[in-house]
Amino acid sequence: MALASMDSTIATEVLVELFVELYKSTKDPVQRKKLGDGVNCILSQSLKFDYGMINSMHRIAIELLKIDGFTIDAGVIELTGRSSMSYQTSLLLLEETIIYG
Repeated sequence: MALASMDSTIATEVLVELFVELYKSTKDPVQRKKLGDGVNCILSQSLKFDYGMINSMHRIAIELLKIDGFTIDAGVIELTGRSSMSYQTSLLLLEETIIYG
């Protein structure tokens, strides 16, 4: 925890891995949809566009897309990527959406 609080890269890795494992352990499709909708809500209603948080949410969205085909609107991906300067993850998420979506 101390390392995650001092390093944003480690914090992102921990958040993504914890979320994905929680998602995978949830077998109820309704609960999985709520988790995916939560990620979508965070991205679509973001006002601060913090790089670390948007980067984490993009990476989580990529994993949800690979697991269940859960997609985020391309306009939301573009806005959050551009506004937070998280270009790499937004491009990767758009590419994955084209491939899987």
